[in-house]
Amino acid sequence: MQLYKALRSEYSRVGFYMVLYLLLSTVLSTGMVYFYTFIAALYLYMTRGTLSQDEIMSLVSPGNNTLYMLIVNALAIYAIGMPVAAHLLKKIPTREMQTALFTAKRSADLFSPEGMSREAAENAGQDAVRLFVVPEMETALPPERETFGVRDFPALFLICIFAMTAGDYISRILAGVVAMVSGIEPKNAQVDFLLSGDLVMTIFFVVILAPVAEELFFRKILIDKLSHTGKWNSIFVSAIIFALYHQNLYQFFYASFIGMILGYVYIKTRKVLYTMFLHISLNMAGGVLLPYFTKGAERFRTYSEMIRSGDRALLATYAVYFIIVAAGLICFLFYLKKGKFKLTEAYWIPDRVTAMMAYISAPGQVILILTCVIMSALIMSGLMS
Repeated sequence: MQLYKALRSEYSRVGFYMVLYLLLSTVLSTGMVYFYTFIAALYLYMTRGTLSQDEIMSLVSPGNNTLYMLIVNALAIYAIGMPVAAHLLKKIPTREMQTALFTAKRSADLFSPEGMSREAAENAGQDAVRLFVVPEMETALPPERETFGVRDFPALFLICIFAMTAGDYISRILAGVVAMVSGIEPKNAQVDFLLSGDLVMTIFFVVILAPVAEELFFRKILIDKLSHTGKWNSIFVSAIIFALYHQNLYQFFYASFIGMILGYVYIKTRKVLYTMFLHISLNMAGGVLLPYFTKGAERFRTYSEMIRSGDRALLATYAVYFIIVAAGLICFLFYLKKGKFKLTEAYWIPDRVTAMMAYISAPGQVILILTCVIMSALIMSGLMS
């Protein structure tokens, strides 16, 4: 119980700080938009002595200026919001958690003399702490060997493409359910906004800036902060928070899947440059190359209509894309069969069931989820950009 409470408290603090980060970023970006509107209106009025209604409406909706909105969001999210959130996360105390782990270990040691069977030793731990037992319980587990190399990048990239596609289909199905229930067609506002900009802006803000900043925060800072709770526990929590951060139903599932894979790569290598490279490659493929080569596909409601159209270039593009997705599925199954996703844990970490229960019951995480759901609903309905 002591361990559960300590873990829930830590998850809750992380959730509250992420809520603060999202609200701070939203307030800052909105404030900068209104400040721009006020200054621009004041300037036009002072230089012309008058201001037409059309000019006022164009100033009130600066979202028509894609470059301006990208700069505003970058300043609010990456230049101010993330550094503040990173500072707060580093201040979260871990002594309570470490004390609970030590207490559980000491309690189990009292009832785990040498020679005890593996099953008995595993059942001796208190507070649902996992005990890893080596033969004869003489030595600790060896450190995890480095099994990640350059040759793994193509396979992991393909796995990420498969994860993106699977997550995208799940999101589209849920969006269809939302449309049937509410009668409102959900809008993928963020994608529509990005596609309205030019190629140079998309490459700089989406392909370079966003992956670098997000990997530093969600992998380097967040996983490092939670790593004492267990490798896969920290990967799971960081991936869910990463997905919630996007505040978009269309991005939640594939962002969480990709967050798991990127978290695995970071834990395996402890090199954030590797995850940055993968993230940049994915955003380049999904945010630039795929939209460019599939331009015009939105006019078809089904794949059968596309096939009947006889557009060879578009059909060839989708054929290559589905081959890549199939290759990603094969790589994923190969990694599962070979046990490549297994991570060597420390002797004493919270059991995954305990970690999951602590996560879903943490007040801060519950408020974070509700906040992101509300923001996502506002974005899909077009009431918030």
